[in-house]
Amino acid sequence: MLNRQHTALSKRAGDAADPAAGFSVSDLYEYVPPAREPDRHRDAGPDLVEIDVDGHRNVVAREGAGDITVLLVHGAGAHRMWWDLVTPALTPDHQVLTIDLGGHGDSDWRPAYGPSVHAREIERALGLATGPVVLVGHSMGGRGSTIAAAAAPDRVAGLVLLDTVFPKPGTRGERPDARRRLSTYDDRDTARQRFRLMPPQPRPHPSELTAIADYALRQRDGRWAWKFDPEALGRYQDSIVDAALHQVTCPVTYMFGGRSALPSRQAARRVSAVVPTAEIVCVEDGYHHLPLDSPREVAETIISLSRRVRASR
Repeated sequence: MLNRQHTALSKRAGDAADPAAGFSVSDLYEYVPPAREPDRHRDAGPDLVEIDVDGHRNVVAREGAGDITVLLVHGAGAHRMWWDLVTPALTPDHQVLTIDLGGHGDSDWRPAYGPSVHAREIERALGLATGPVVLVGHSMGGRGSTIAAAAAPDRVAGLVLLDTVFPKPGTRGERPDARRRLSTYDDRDTARQRFRLMPPQPRPHPSELTAIADYALRQRDGRWAWKFDPEALGRYQDSIVDAALHQVTCPVTYMFGGRSALPSRQAARRVSAVVPTAEIVCVEDGYHHLPLDSPREVAETIISLSRRVRASR
């Protein structure tokens, strides 16, 4: 199907269960990290670090230990806890950093956003790394990660892109800068019940997303509102992202969901054409939010690239 290597990963039979049946996300996966001694880094919870980027604050969670650092970058409207099902498999052998991009999570809102701004935030977070970095970006986060990988080849040793789109420059217009209204709610429970993944997908079931929804909420003027700034979803900067994709020199893995609502198969072909050495991985029954619906596959792909980085040192 693709110009380069195509690997299909599928979960065991029966995983495509009806979400209305009340399954648990934990029931979907047989993968368990290898038995180990208690990890004092993770068992104590992540350290929260604040970094300054252009006079604005970003929050980064730091946990685990190892000679390779994995920096995880979420997508639009999300936050660092999107990775909570992935990090347990990484922390025994890696330092793991998860960032709240500007306008998301507990990081500051900014007057302007876009992949180039996110790239500066990611580059600043690279300064927390204890060794070579495997940079992992989901969706919108993959676009800023691509720019950062091209700009910091001495620090980024591998790049994993999860269901990120790469339209050719000029094929879509920028979104308008007009202010968009942020919905507010009378109470936390009402807000929590309104939480949905975008684009929608059948798993995980909304009932399994309570912790992610809770971290996405804050009280503002006596009402409950989402933390993310609607303007943070604004700029595409396709020309800048495309130029960076052509300049990336580290090993690249592009992973996409076979059932994603985004044109990610097309994006996989685009990455393969621009970066002929890229490994292309399809999770056939995965959706757009791979860190949530396919965390085992995501973790295994990250670990695989990390081993390649170690072997090349």
